[in-house]
Amino acid sequence: MVWLQTYSMPCLSYLLRYNRLQYDLIKTRLLSGFFMRE
Repeated sequence: MVWLQTYSMPCLSYLLRYNRLQYDLIKTRLLSGFFMRE
């Protein structure tokens, strides 16, 4: 079980970081699209 924890922790942090990047990309794309429509 110890190897699972040590292996899953970096994966979780990487997934969180990746999801945050994706969220920022989508947010900026939505905002730019909204401003372009105006």
